[in-house]
Amino acid sequence: MTWFTLAAALILSSSTVASIPPPVPPPAHLQNARVVAGTQILGDTDPRVWRNVLDMLPVRPPRIVVLDAGTLSGVARQKVRGFDAFVVAGNATVFVLRQAMTLRQAETGDAFDRAVLASVIHHEMAHVRGLDEWDAIEAECDLWRGWIAGRRVDFALGMTYLRRLDEERQKQPQPDERSAEVSTEELTAILAAGSATLLDARPALEYAISHIPGAINVAPKAGVSMSLYVSDVAEIDRLLQSKRQARLILYCNGPHCGKSKRLTEELRSAGYRNVRRYQLGIPFWRAAGGVCPIELEGIAHVLANDRTAVAIDAREASDFAPGSIPGARNIPKSLVFEAKDTGELKRAKDDGRLPMLDNNTRIIVLGADAGSARFVAEAP
Repeated sequence: MTWFTLAAALILSSSTVASIPPPVPPPAHLQNARVVAGTQILGDTDPRVWRNVLDMLPVRPPRIVVLDAGTLSGVARQKVRGFDAFVVAGNATVFVLRQAMTLRQAETGDAFDRAVLASVIHHEMAHVRGLDEWDAIEAECDLWRGWIAGRRVDFALGMTYLRRLDEERQKQPQPDERSAEVSTEELTAILAAGSATLLDARPALEYAISHIPGAINVAPKAGVSMSLYVSDVAEIDRLLQSKRQARLILYCNGPHCGKSKRLTEELRSAGYRNVRRYQLGIPFWRAAGGVCPIELEGIAHVLANDRTAVAIDAREASDFAPGSIPGARNIPKSLVFEAKDTGELKRAKDDGRLPMLDNNTRIIVLGADAGSARFVAEAP
């Protein structure tokens, strides 16, 4: 279905602790709860230190729990041995170990020690956004570069720490050594976190007809036949301002389409190393229930060439009555509910406004704005 609008220590990756249930702070921790700079802090720790730490961060976690390692199970203690902090898959809380050297130094040391603790928290927040260890360390490096440029940390100490981070990053699997593909679940998480640039490797018309939300399309490479179609890396360079470390996800028309593979090769030849593919492509995205935006050019093409396509106008009846695109059927957003087979959607299935005999029918949902069109398109 498509929609359109008319109007310090370098820490543990979340995958390493994915099997650890979120630790439940004992009552003593809960009694010490306080809110510092918009973040809830639980545990035996100095809130003044955390205010300094959180003031260094561009994005703050909703909750930090300072844990005594003794409150963890034996298995959990073994998994977090040697680390200062960790996160649990599916949980935005950052857990900091009371015994961690980084925390103790931040509480007794100077501003630089607190910057190191802030860096650790930033690293864990990168894992919360779905980034792996390489990218989490790169996020730390970016943070330190900004601090150094803005003179928020001592230049010499900052550069030393930045070199340390880079050395640690080199120990991690290089982007070229990672799995070349991402799953639908991984892509969904990446899009929600906004942690990568999604590139649609298909021609402009295919992109206009439907694309994964948030995807960007660029011009084709000049002088290449359609059978060997590939996007222009020079255009991507301009888009990304030649940031070769940018995290990229490519997709095209599914497992047997070579467009994203060819573009991956061209990007890597140009020096881009953090390139992965959603090789299942847009057919599987749609099959999994994903909706796709459509552009004006795409609407015109579909309505001119696909006589089975159905247009749904999600505006209110009073707005629909004066006119809509030819053949559009009205399903007002205000009468659509989130529960399956209720309200106007149930009536539309029964009265034929929605196609029920061919589930492959292309449905275009239009609305007064993007949000209302998407709401109806995603309704069960």
